[in-house]
Order: sequence, then structure tokens, then C-alpha cells
Amino acid sequence: MTALKTNKVVTITLNPALDLTGSLDALKVGSVSLVEQSSLHAAGKGVNVAKVLSDLGADVTVTGFLGKDNP
Repeated sequence: MTALKTNKVVTITLNPALDLTGSLDALKVGSVSLVEQSSLHAAGKGVNVAKVLSDLGADVTVTGFLGKDNP
């Protein structure tokens, strides 16, 4: 894949989120399914756009606003 040729990209996410994702081996109807691994990632429209642009080779900076109770 050819790298994306752009100037510096800055995304500002006004309402960032944290996505908690769990994975499991199988999902069977009528049984209990337990998560084997979980991960916590930054998300939100600006963050997600920056991830894609970075994967395409763009020089990206992500910024945003967090409340006082955010980690």
C-alpha cells in the first residue's frame, strides 16, 4: 500500500470515548459465555479518523477534551 501524502493532520475530538472490547472463543445459545481477553482503547470520531489516516501513512496528532473524572 502506498503511503498517504498529506500535510500534518490534527484531529480535535470534543467528546472522546473509551471502548471496552472483549473477545471469547465461542458464543453458544443457552450457555454462559465468558470473556477471555479484554482491551480498553481511546475512541470517538476524531480518534477513529486519526487511526485510519495514521494506518494510511499520514502524520497525525490527536487532541481533545476530558472531564476531571476521566483517566
